[in-house]
Amino acid sequence: MIKSTDICINRKNSIYVSRDLTYGRRKRPAAVAVAEDTINGSLPVFRTLLDLPDDLVFRLARMKGKFAGLYVSGVKTVVINPLYKQKSFLNTLAHELVHAEQFYQGRLETVYVTNKGWLHHWKGEINTNKGKTYNSYRNQPWEKEAFERSVTLCEEVEKVFQIFK
Repeated sequence: MIKSTDICINRKNSIYVSRDLTYGRRKRPAAVAVAEDTINGSLPVFRTLLDLPDDLVFRLARMKGKFAGLYVSGVKTVVINPLYKQKSFLNTLAHELVHAEQFYQGRLETVYVTNKGWLHHWKGEINTNKGKTYNSYRNQPWEKEAFERSVTLCEEVEKVFQIFK
């Protein structure tokens, strides 16, 4: 998921930035710096609250459509758009880290099925809901959990994260 043109800005937490965010308008580097600070400051707290893989990688990149973030389980990478306000960025980060935990613990898996494509297995059961509409996406069990837990996770992180501001 990390591209050859991406730039590593933090080896400790494996944070990479897409090249298009490091050049161009002046506003982007500031957003990238805030995103990096948010990851660096909140990740130790998230690690105490979630069961996460040690080799997690972060990629800051603009995303197409209305996506703010995603988790790529095969390469243990959280891809997140840094061009959001810090609170929204933190909420998206929490949401994607819940998905990272779901995959790491084996509760959520993606399996390729011929003629059907990629299907999700939630707690061992195949779920054929592909989430094509916003409501069907939100009603997938792993998304329900991620949306619910991200709220409380952000509250916990913000208590500690105030130290870093």
